[in-house]
Amino acid sequence: MNRAIVLGLLLCTGEERLKVRVLYDVLQDNMQDQISAGDKDFKATFKVLVELSCYLIPDMFRDQHAGL
Repeated sequence: MNRAIVLGLLLCTGEERLKVRVLYDVLQDNMQDQISAGDKDFKATFKVLVELSCYLIPDMFRDQHAGL
């Protein structure tokens, strides 16, 4: 699982359909038909997604706007 890809999905602008395909490919190699919460990459990817969206991004926003 690549943290940089997940961070890019959160921060980069772009077409939502493409972002969904990229996230799906992170979770399910080779675009298999289904994703399960029991898949090997699901738990780690979900943890990174939550950490980045709940901790890192608000800290970045706070640091950027601290001088205002």
